[in-house]
Amino acid sequence: MVGCGPETGPASDEPDSFDISELRWGSNSDSNKWIYNGLLPALVEPSIVVSIAGHTARVSGYLPAGFTGALPFYATAETVAGRRRLTVVYPVATGSATNAPGMYPDIRGLPYVPYARNSSGDYVPWGGFPFLEYNHRRGIAFHGPITHGSTATGVEWLLKRGPVSHGCNRMQGEHVVELAHLLGLQMDRTHTASEGRSIRVNVNVIEGYDAVGGQSVDVNYPRTAGAVAPSGPVRMFRTWWSSDFPRWVCAYKSGRALDANHCAYEPANRLDAATGEEPANAPTVVIDNATSGVLATTGGPWEISAARPGYIGVNYVALAAGRAGEAVFTIPARVSGTYQIRARYIAHTNRNTAVKYVIARSATDATPVTVTFDQRTGDGWADLGTHALSAGATVRVPVAATSNGYTIVDALRFDRAQ
Repeated sequence: MVGCGPETGPASDEPDSFDISELRWGSNSDSNKWIYNGLLPALVEPSIVVSIAGHTARVSGYLPAGFTGALPFYATAETVAGRRRLTVVYPVATGSATNAPGMYPDIRGLPYVPYARNSSGDYVPWGGFPFLEYNHRRGIAFHGPITHGSTATGVEWLLKRGPVSHGCNRMQGEHVVELAHLLGLQMDRTHTASEGRSIRVNVNVIEGYDAVGGQSVDVNYPRTAGAVAPSGPVRMFRTWWSSDFPRWVCAYKSGRALDANHCAYEPANRLDAATGEEPANAPTVVIDNATSGVLATTGGPWEISAARPGYIGVNYVALAAGRAGEAVFTIPARVSGTYQIRARYIAHTNRNTAVKYVIARSATDATPVTVTFDQRTGDGWADLGTHALSAGATVRVPVAATSNGYTIVDALRFDRAQ
């Protein structure tokens, strides 16, 4: 059985529920050669643990001797026998049938995979991302997400984290570029489609959940149906999105110097590299439904969806008509002061026409403000007004069982009042 490709290269990890005709952007746009301008160096003695149940890939290795650079917020480091050992956890999509559990001692890395035909003769949108094959008999590898979608910030390659592949481990595009760099593929230079390199790295694929220090490993990235979060003590690792850090991974531009500033043509990174949050006194703050610790839901059940474009981040949550429930955003403490608040939704004719947003401006607000909005209309932003916010502020979206359509909860945007 072939997982993703034969010995000659990637061939057949087919797209999931997206219509492949929607993925054909054309060779100029979806076969980019990607450049890594992030903060992490290539690791010494790297290893990877893939959890099939948890849909995680934990990458560990030693920082090079003499490395003094700052580490990004999602990377953790500990000192082991006088050496600094770094760990990064990535979300992955595993096989719907099997990922061939076992230990694999090396990776055959292809740093650049263009838009190409698979073994059936169909074009597969590899996106130009690296293909890192570790099971050579079955052609199972780490590779890009294959699918893309439209968000409020533009078209992005998007990972659907769950049991959706045909055996490979799909990753966010920027994540697999960074992984290839961590393994030593020198993703800060351009490559040809025929290039390949064998890398000594242990890849341990396990069926159950990964664990560190007696805690199950998880990563702050939403799941699709069929993916179940670990129970009991959990260590939640943070992750990053290209929409927040566009200058860490970018498409190669001929005529630009291949240096640490090659990606400077992209918009400036929105968040602080050390904290993963907006810089102090940022004029605009956006919190998304998928942001760890921000949104809590009760009742329902609420569905996680990416069915209609225009959302912030990687998805949104939705509650069907006639179901009671509540979604509560906890506003971060750094959002303190007077802000105009907008709530993101995706308008459609099947939406709830009377969505209530209840704004508590502090933990002790005795007179919360309620704004009712028709999600069948508008440009996708509900104006909740301008409010003076302090510690403990929340925005609640209570939904009654008499609702007449889907209620959409996606993100909140805070613009500091002048």
